[in-house]
Amino acid sequence: MPDNLSQTLSARCFLPGDQTRVGRALHLPRGSSPPDVSKKRGRPRMAPDADTSRMDRRAQIRYAQRTYRHKKDAMYRNMETRLAELEKTMTRLSDSIADFHDMAVDSDLHVTHPQLFEHLDVTVAYAKRVTTGIKNQSPKNLDLPTTIPTRTNSRNPSSFGYIVNRRDDTDCEILLTDTQKLIPEPSLPQKNQVYWPLSGISSHTYSFQERDPSRMLQRYCLEHIYRLFSDPRSDPAEFYRVFRLVPCVKYKEKMGRYLFCLVRSNADEPLEFPALPFYCIGGAGTHYPEVKDGRPVYPEHMRLPRRVLGTVASLCSDQDISSIDRQELLRLAGLDGMWLDCRDVIGHLKEKGVLDKNGPNTTRSEDAEQVSWTLDMDGFFQSILANMVVLGRSPGFRFTDVEIAFTANVRYDSK
Repeated sequence: MPDNLSQTLSARCFLPGDQTRVGRALHLPRGSSPPDVSKKRGRPRMAPDADTSRMDRRAQIRYAQRTYRHKKDAMYRNMETRLAELEKTMTRLSDSIADFHDMAVDSDLHVTHPQLFEHLDVTVAYAKRVTTGIKNQSPKNLDLPTTIPTRTNSRNPSSFGYIVNRRDDTDCEILLTDTQKLIPEPSLPQKNQVYWPLSGISSHTYSFQERDPSRMLQRYCLEHIYRLFSDPRSDPAEFYRVFRLVPCVKYKEKMGRYLFCLVRSNADEPLEFPALPFYCIGGAGTHYPEVKDGRPVYPEHMRLPRRVLGTVASLCSDQDISSIDRQELLRLAGLDGMWLDCRDVIGHLKEKGVLDKNGPNTTRSEDAEQVSWTLDMDGFFQSILANMVVLGRSPGFRFTDVEIAFTANVRYDSK
C-alpha cells in the first residue's frame, strides 16, 4: 500500500518496469546512502566497429599524403615558372644594358662623364658574369676594354672616344696583301752617318731621350699632336688632316688631358693604349712587325675606320658600304696608298742601312766605301709630320711621304 501511494504521488518519476528514484530510496535500508550515478548529457555515441576505425584511419593518411604531394607539385611548378620568368628578365636586362652601353659609347659618355662610364662598365661586366649560365644568353658581345698600365688615375683607357672591336678576318687578308708590295731595298754600300740632336738643344721635345727609335718617333709625333690640339691658333686644315679619323675631337678638354697624360709618360711606360683600335689602312703596322719566338706580332685591335668609310659611302652613293670596294672608299677619303706606323718607318730605315740594330747612337762603316752620306733625323721627323694622320691610337705616315722626307734630309759627300 505505501509503495502504490508513492508511485501515484510521484507520477513524473514513474517508469514502467523499473524502479523510480523515490522507490529505490524507500527500499534502501536505514543508514545507507544512495549510489552516485553519473549523469550523461547529449546524444549517446554508438560504439564503432574495430575494423571500420582502422580503415577510416588509413583513408585519412592517404588523403593527407595525396594533399601533400599535390601541394609540393604545385609549388615546384610555380618555382619553375618563376625561374623561367627570372631568366627571361635577366636576358632582357642584359640586352638593355648592352644597348645602353653602345649608346653611351656612341654619345661619348666616356669623354664627358668618365666616372659614370666606369660604373657602367662594371655593371656590364657583372651582367655578363651573371648571365653566363643562362640558356637564353644575350647574343650581344660585351667586350670591355682590357686593363691598361697607367701611372695616374686620370689616364682613362676609354677617354679617347673609340669603340674597342677586333677586326674581321677579311680585313686581315686585305691588309696583309699590302705588305707584299714593299720590296726590300739593298743596303747602300756607303759610309752612313745619322745626325741625332744632342739632349738640351731642342727644348720643345724630349723624344731624343728615348733609346728605342720607334718610341722616339712616336713621342715626337705625340708632342706635335698635343701642341696642334692645344693651340687655338692651329690651322683648321691641318687640324682636320691630322684628326679626321678621331671621332671625338669636339671634346677638347677631355682629349687634351688624354694627350697630356701620354706626353708626360716615362720611358718605361706605353705611349698608347693597346685597348684602343688601330686603323690599319694601307697595311700600316704589318710591314715590319715585332718578331717574338720567330713569329710576327701584329698590333692588337686592328680594323678599318668603318665610321669614316660609311660616311664617305653615304655621301658618294646610295649603296651599302659592304657592296663598295674598300680601296675605292679609302681613295675617296684621301687615305689610299701604302701606310706605315712608327715601327714600320724605323724598320724601313734599318732596311736601307741607316740605323743599326744596336740603337740610334751607332753608325755603320765599310772599308771599301767611296761615298759618305748623312741623314738629319730631326729634319726627317719634321718632314714626315707634314702629312701625318692619327690612325686611332698611333700616328701613321704614307710611304711616299716617308721616301720624300728621306730624300730631302740625306746629304751625300763624295770622296
